[in-house]
Amino acid sequence: MLNQPPFKLRTAQASDYAIVGSWITDADGCRRWAGPRLPFPFEVTDLPALLNATLDTTFSLLDADRLVGFGQILTPAPGTVHLARIIVDPAARGHGLGATLCQLLMAHAVSTMAPSRFTLRVYSDNAAAVKTYTGLGFVTVDADPATAVLLMQKLVDR
Repeated sequence: MLNQPPFKLRTAQASDYAIVGSWITDADGCRRWAGPRLPFPFEVTDLPALLNATLDTTFSLLDADRLVGFGQILTPAPGTVHLARIIVDPAARGHGLGATLCQLLMAHAVSTMAPSRFTLRVYSDNAAAVKTYTGLGFVTVDADPATAVLLMQKLVDR
C-alpha cells in the first residue's frame, strides 16, 4: 500500500475525464476498460456521454487531492449493483488501489442502494484484476470463451 493515505471517493468531476482519458493509450486498453462499445480514439470531452456518466453512478478515487482511480456503479437488475469501468492510474498500480476503489464503491452502494449482490466483468487474462476481485470475495459465475470475459459476483453480507 502507498503509506495508507486517507483515500476519498467522490462524484467524478468534469476535469477528471481528461486525466482518466490519458490513462487509456490504445484500442485494446480502451476495450478492456470500457467494453467494445466505446470507440478509440475518443475525445475526453465526450467521455461522460459515452459512459452514460451520472452523478449517482460515476466516481473518482482521490489520494489527497490526486486522482488515482475511477469507476462506476450500475444497477442492471433489482438488488444487483454492477461495478464497471474500474481503472487505476497506471503510475499507481500494484499498491492495492483497485481493491480500495472497489471497497469504497461497494460501501457507497450498500449505504445508498442496499443491493443483495455485486457483479463485475473482467478479462480472464487480467491476472492482477482477477486476483484483486477474488481477494474481495468475488467468485466467477460465468465465463464467455468467445470473449475471454468472466462474470464475477459477490453476495452482500447482511
